[in-house]
Amino acid sequence: MTIGDALKKVRLERGLTQKQMCEGIVSRPFYAKVESNQTGISAESLAKILFLHEIDISSFYKLLKETYLPKENQMSEYLQNKLMFAFDRKDLRQLKEYCKQVHVLPGHKILKLRSIVSVAYLENKLEQIDQQTIKEIYGQFDEGEKWITRPESLRLLANTMPIWS
Repeated sequence: MTIGDALKKVRLERGLTQKQMCEGIVSRPFYAKVESNQTGISAESLAKILFLHEIDISSFYKLLKETYLPKENQMSEYLQNKLMFAFDRKDLRQLKEYCKQVHVLPGHKILKLRSIVSVAYLENKLEQIDQQTIKEIYGQFDEGEKWITRPESLRLLANTMPIWS
């Protein structure tokens, strides 16, 4: 979904006219062009519209994610969601299948480590995780305080809590 499509969707959900949606921020004819994907909108104007109508930025972002997320990240995002769903359902068979798919992706080291620990956890074999993998996990946190600001590192920490002493 494009930014224009997403703006139109949330506007219609709120029962607003285009004029009400953009009033005091951009002109209605300009806004109509944004909704019809004929022109872009500045980040500042978009933020003003979202805040004016108390539209949750995270929810709006989710509407856009599939369209704007780089293709190389779409598969990892998809697999990450599938891994979490399988883990939550304690579906070991599916978890292992998604884990295999994660391990053939180029890069995505943290997601690979998370998948290893998730499978070991459901198999009740955390103590059997090899020392090299544990060393790689610990190594993700050796960069001083930088890891605290990276969501993928925080997810890794949450997934690996059972192996920390």
